[in-house]
Amino acid sequence: MRRGLWALLCTALALLFALSLLTPWGALAALYGEDRGLALLLLQELRLPRALLALTYGAMLGASGAAIQGLFANPLASPDLTGTTSGAALGAVVSAYLLGFTGPLALSAGAVAGALGALLLLLALAGPRAETATLLLSGLAISALAGALTTLALALAPSPFAFYDAYDWLMGSLIDRSLEQAAFAALPALLCLALLARMGRGLDALTLGEEVAQSLGHDVRRMRLAVVTGCADLCPAAYRRPSRPGGASGGGDRGRAAACRRPGGAKRTARSDAADRRRDGTSGGALLPVDGRAYALAAGAMSALVTARGLALAKRLAPLDLELRAGELACLIGPNGSGKTSLLHAVAGIGSPSGEVRIDGTDPWRVGPQGLLSYLPATREVSWPMLARDVVALGGASAAEVGEAIALLDLDALAGRRMDRLSTGERSRVLIARALAGRPKLLLLDEPTANLDPLWQLKLMGTLRRLASDGRALLVAMHDLDLAGRFADRLILMDSGRVAADGAPREVLIEVERVFGIRRGPEGWTAAY
Repeated sequence: MRRGLWALLCTALALLFALSLLTPWGALAALYGEDRGLALLLLQELRLPRALLALTYGAMLGASGAAIQGLFANPLASPDLTGTTSGAALGAVVSAYLLGFTGPLALSAGAVAGALGALLLLLALAGPRAETATLLLSGLAISALAGALTTLALALAPSPFAFYDAYDWLMGSLIDRSLEQAAFAALPALLCLALLARMGRGLDALTLGEEVAQSLGHDVRRMRLAVVTGCADLCPAAYRRPSRPGGASGGGDRGRAAACRRPGGAKRTARSDAADRRRDGTSGGALLPVDGRAYALAAGAMSALVTARGLALAKRLAPLDLELRAGELACLIGPNGSGKTSLLHAVAGIGSPSGEVRIDGTDPWRVGPQGLLSYLPATREVSWPMLARDVVALGGASAAEVGEAIALLDLDALAGRRMDRLSTGERSRVLIARALAGRPKLLLLDEPTANLDPLWQLKLMGTLRRLASDGRALLVAMHDLDLAGRFADRLILMDSGRVAADGAPREVLIEVERVFGIRRGPEGWTAAY
């Protein structure tokens, strides 16, 4: 379907390009009849360079505009929001007005210098680790300043020729251009288009929010800077994060070679490799309640699937170790702000956590999280009015896996509807299906039952129970203590960024009064104080 649309689009573009060369047909045909050489010269030397430049500039503006809109999740966003286009205009005016360079290449060089100056100012104002909103506000300030200076320079220009040259360039004039100049402009344009196309998956992932994009392995900070600067060719890793999210210092791990260059790094890497090859067994039976029943799990019935060592997030999560076994449904419970979401973030690699995570012996941030883990955030917002089936496919799952997830959440009737036309509960089911698609070994779900009606809360928990029975591991943050106690194999009680209790539901629920300040009575849960 999409290939057919691309073929149709390219065919229409080729026809429109040809029409731009041959219109008006009558006058051109008459000239061709009188002087064939002059008509061909007109096409080759005048119309063809202008058409090629218009196509090139249009493609660059369209691609950069789409990238900026994807970055800011706003259909009204445009490249000028970063201040670079205003900086380019100022650079061209300064080149023509102060320096007297009015040639096309000289004006282009001045524009590039102005754009780079605006980018340096943007980085100085917002910082290299800036959030998207900070970049936006800084870019608007730079754009307003550069626009005012450009207007002032044009108003004070002593030479009308310099004024008109700069003004024509600012208005996008394509007169007096040659095929050589068109080719000169096409080379960087094609490079930028190719690099922006490679960032497409990361920008698509931003539809679900920066947290989900990070959990899918995209380095949002680098991708943000790459889009804003337009220099993705200088940092080809800007839109993927092949390494794990950070070491004890909070910085990124740049692979084994970088680890070996650090003091003692080779030894640590060797120990890490040895840890990757180990599998933990279980040394005793456990009595775990499953869906209201109890099953004695013999030793070794579940193998270690997920291990985390020294996992921490600065000012949010104290260092901890975590182990999840295949077939285990573990629920995180705790008051608001206790660290449930922070623990999910740390395991998913969101927010540059320290420590290490292994899923079935594999580092998800070295090879990429696809097929290993999937993360569902607590928010149910989607930036664009996409079709539900397209949202389910955003995680990179195959068509068969998307169809399986849609059927699992009973979304067949909703798959062709836009997300903004669905209720909050229906959107929740679509986003849960997105997390399930691709059959990840580890599911990280933040309040999946929120906004669901009572029937679907029970159906979803039953579905998660069956997924765990298939050999996956699930770590689910919940506030419903009754649902968690009924369906979970294990409860992890969080308090102030630390694990307050961890074990079978009936054992952990005893600690609820101390942490939550509530107790179970004849009428259900009531305040303890």
